[in-house]
Amino acid sequence: MSVGLNFLTKLAGGVIIKSVSYRAGGWRNYFWFGEVPELAKGGRL
Repeated sequence: MSVGLNFLTKLAGGVIIKSVSYRAGGWRNYFWFGEVPELAKGGRL
């Protein structure tokens, strides 16, 4: 159960931070956090 919650938290957090970083022009954070949803899709937690 905690794994599922952690998964949703990372997924939501990654999208939010990606959006904020993109607007702020923080390309480093944008790409780093962009990997979180991608890893989640691949089933790697």
